[in-house]
Amino acid sequence: MGMQKNIADVLCAKRRLSGKSIETWAAELGISPSTLQDYLKGIGNPTIHMVEHLAEKLGVEPLALLSGDMEPEKYQIALLLLDSIKAISDLPQPKRLRFAELFLDLVQLWEVED
Repeated sequence: MGMQKNIADVLCAKRRLSGKSIETWAAELGISPSTLQDYLKGIGNPTIHMVEHLAEKLGVEPLALLSGDMEPEKYQIALLLLDSIKAISDLPQPKRLRFAELFLDLVQLWEVED
């Protein structure tokens, strides 16, 4: 996997977590929306200075941004989890509470009995 793909994977995961538009997120990162779109598509070619800048803005190490830091399958799981969290947060309050109750029941099933 190339560095451009790694950067795209990390940026896509972080963008999903932020839930922000390209324009808003690009402004927060201090880059143009078109540059951000190129990076998200894996076709941008950031300089080392830009990698350091993005890593600082994202709160990650530059090496994590360049290496992707996770296996592709783990990214897909992380993205699925982020999508699920977003869907749950969009539920009406009573349904979110019911989901929380059921999730707690599930977690308690995993507890090891002494």
